[in-house]
Amino acid sequence: MCGILLTVSLVENGESVGEGNASDSNSHDENLCRRGPDHVKSVVVHCPKQLLRVELQASVLKMRSHSTLQPVAIPLAAKSQNEALHLAWNGEVYQRIPHDNNNDSNSDETMETVADYDVDDTQLVAECVRQLQAHSVLDASSSSPSTDSLQDYASLLAGVFGRLVNAEYAFCLLTPWAIYYARDPWGRRSLLLSSSTSQTNWKLASVKESDDNLTWTEVTPGILHEYRFQDGKFHTTPIVVQQTIPQQLLAIQETSIPEHLNVTPSMWKASLALEHYLREAVRLRVSGSSQNRPSVAVLFSGGVDSVVLAALTLQILPTDQPLRLWNVSFVNNKEQQQQATPSTAQDCRAALASYKELQQLFPHHTAVSLETTQVTWDEMTKWEPHVRTLIHPKTTLMDLNIAMALWFASRGGQHADSDDPKILLVGMGADEQLGGYGRHRKAFEQAMNQNNNPELAFASLLQELTLDMDRLWERNLGRDDRIFSDHGKEARFPYLDYSVMNFVKQTPLEDVCDFSLPPGQGDKRILRLVAMRLGLQTASGMVKRAIQFGSRIAHVSDKKRFGSRRKAQGTAVA
Repeated sequence: MCGILLTVSLVENGESVGEGNASDSNSHDENLCRRGPDHVKSVVVHCPKQLLRVELQASVLKMRSHSTLQPVAIPLAAKSQNEALHLAWNGEVYQRIPHDNNNDSNSDETMETVADYDVDDTQLVAECVRQLQAHSVLDASSSSPSTDSLQDYASLLAGVFGRLVNAEYAFCLLTPWAIYYARDPWGRRSLLLSSSTSQTNWKLASVKESDDNLTWTEVTPGILHEYRFQDGKFHTTPIVVQQTIPQQLLAIQETSIPEHLNVTPSMWKASLALEHYLREAVRLRVSGSSQNRPSVAVLFSGGVDSVVLAALTLQILPTDQPLRLWNVSFVNNKEQQQQATPSTAQDCRAALASYKELQQLFPHHTAVSLETTQVTWDEMTKWEPHVRTLIHPKTTLMDLNIAMALWFASRGGQHADSDDPKILLVGMGADEQLGGYGRHRKAFEQAMNQNNNPELAFASLLQELTLDMDRLWERNLGRDDRIFSDHGKEARFPYLDYSVMNFVKQTPLEDVCDFSLPPGQGDKRILRLVAMRLGLQTASGMVKRAIQFGSRIAHVSDKKRFGSRRKAQGTAVA
């Protein structure tokens, strides 16, 4: 994982302009360094014809036994030995479609899993760019490339990332003729663009700088953005994820439906398939972590989303490899914090109950620990200015409350050690895909009451689910990545795995949820069946609680800010 900061500025009068030379810079932003505490480096490139100075900084969080320092220099053709492309890469590649120069067909491809081999993703992507460059007509000698050649290069580069079918990333690529940057199609890694009327002074960053007064916007995902030095304008090219051959479900073993369950055979079969895909998604995200036996963490509310992830992780990890379950709650003061009575936060109580169940189900996993943190109002106010910077451009009180809860939860235990987890599994995407929100039930029931037609009711539900998924990058993922990464943690999202999402998208909604059943049973019904089969009886019946309510941060915050919960408005500017 890394942090990215790109600064484009017009050269001031009297400043020396080199001929495309690169050099180190010693000035690094604090927020950038917190994302990648293991190494920080800069490269500065001057564009004499445009009188531009371009600085690309990258901070690195070492995730494997070996890592690549960034930005990575990718040499150009031999005739331009003094110049290179410079890549800053923040992400993970789990599966890809290998490039085949001899295959020009548009047929579906088979994915290659790269997560098993402790692969350095940065080097993998850099090599893909290098191979593209070796066959490109563009190099440092192309002082005035044609519009067609620039567009052809952008299309080919977009194709490189379109083959990373199962990957979470943001990147910036600096070339002698243009700057390219993008986020994966779902926007699971943060990337911000400074709002500026000037196209000769602008910035690109993983997170807002700690001391700037700029206004930033989220970079739209799934698009290769290009800034051409030649015309000083921005251009875009879609990143089209290549289609793959559906995986065979060889690992699925048919099981009979328990007599006490009110479930159709098709929903039961769908839940078996979901369990298969989720287990594979978790395996891809924790494989390689056992090389040096670092621990993995799960953001653990005790609800069905997080408990299923924890159980699947325990099925995969060696019995002596640590798994940490991180839970957070909020109290008014230290007196409440020091009380020996059980927490009043629902998430804390649910986490404890689910943790005990996991201990019973996995008695040989002795390195599993539940780490609960109680945060006082005083500590919240101490860190609030910093968290406000991280969530920018988000400004509402609801965003702040959610972000504060996630920030304190992902901080983990109070005492960091050499085994402090860097991999954090998060349940984001389960509610949005599987009908977990109250508005999903409302959309279905309203349509059903109006038309008494299940087909129209499911169509209304599908509309709501599609809307939630389409705006997930803008409402949640960028903000949450900035929060998690601030502790030097890399969040990974099994529910947003390529194969999981493809399977859910192709599954009829009547096999996903059943709103004839009450909350805690009918919503996310398909996932609750997975939980039941795994033995997670407590979590399988948990009613959905948003983190700001389950952790009680909304209760504490609203009471302090407004005097009571009734007067509070989540949409108010914080």
